[in-house]
Amino acid sequence: DRILTTQLFGQEKNSTADACDSDSSFERSEHLGEGLSPEQLWLEQGRRQERQEKRRRRAKREVKVLPGSLADCDNMVECYSSASLDENYTLCERIGKGSYSSVSRCVHVHSGTEHALKSILRRRAPSAEQLQEELEITKLLGAQDGNTDLQHPNIVQLFDVYEDSSSVHLVLELCRGGQLMSLLARLPDSESLPDEVAARLARQMASSLQHLHSRSIAHRDLKPENFMAADHDEGGNNNSNNNSSKLAVATLKMIDFGLSRRFVPGQPMKTLACTSHYVAPEVLEGQYTESCDLWSLGVSIYVLLCRSLPFAAEGEAEVLRKVRAGSYSQDTAAWAAASGQAKSLVSSLLERDVALRPTADEVLLHPWLSIACNN
Repeated sequence: DRILTTQLFGQEKNSTADACDSDSSFERSEHLGEGLSPEQLWLEQGRRQERQEKRRRRAKREVKVLPGSLADCDNMVECYSSASLDENYTLCERIGKGSYSSVSRCVHVHSGTEHALKSILRRRAPSAEQLQEELEITKLLGAQDGNTDLQHPNIVQLFDVYEDSSSVHLVLELCRGGQLMSLLARLPDSESLPDEVAARLARQMASSLQHLHSRSIAHRDLKPENFMAADHDEGGNNNSNNNSSKLAVATLKMIDFGLSRRFVPGQPMKTLACTSHYVAPEVLEGQYTESCDLWSLGVSIYVLLCRSLPFAAEGEAEVLRKVRAGSYSQDTAAWAAASGQAKSLVSSLLERDVALRPTADEVLLHPWLSIACNN
């Protein structure tokens, strides 16, 4: 039998789908018939049968929901996580679209809390195996199950998962601050991020990556487009038109685990999973480890500092040629404001020799990122 999960006063309770036939599993017990006239009894029996039939139909749907998904419904006696997506959330406008998924804003009908709903079409996903891997990794990293050891402040939170025959729906934390790459692109051409702001953002990116690697997960598509700024600004600058001010106080959230994979230390990965401007040379050779993410982090920090790509070229073939050669420069005018420590970190990350490239743990100990700890 398929397992459904009911959230009852914050405590998890499991029951099989067959238990949906019994009202005692889902609502307060009723003493049907006490003090009722025959007409009232007949009406009450009809209502009871209708409720049972609705639960039977609902139990037959191919829906799986994470436990604890409705824990914020303070005014409800019981939270039925066996309810359908439409019963729990109101779908609003679409806010993003990818090759096989879309993201819309949605509102929890009981609490009024806003979330982002990522809907992934099964038939357009790269493979059923990779879709399942994305689902499992997103659950592992972002699920609100009370295990704070698995949660990280710079990784998007997951609240609900629904599956049906055509799609997988992830109810995620809504990040209103915008995509990191978009915020960088809106800065005036003459404006560079202050060194301490760039260091603060880089540290958040490195910290989220270290969290993944410590749990044997490789992201494999690390880039500024996959970091969002959360809607959290204690300084009150979140509504400002000054994007530099927004970035100075932004809390970044790593998103999109569509290419991520759990790895076994010492066993190389071989799948070509990448974005060309951010891909590590060893990925192109067909054998690589989680260190590929550190190269991508180096490219991302390069973009933070000078808002250009280190391996930019006319066509993709030329981009990949530059990547393989590790051919880039820090001598442009855009690098003039960058500190020597910032340059040294980028150089160490864009090291073609994987054995010489730092780990995520080592990156967090770099002197430049200590600026972020002291501010």
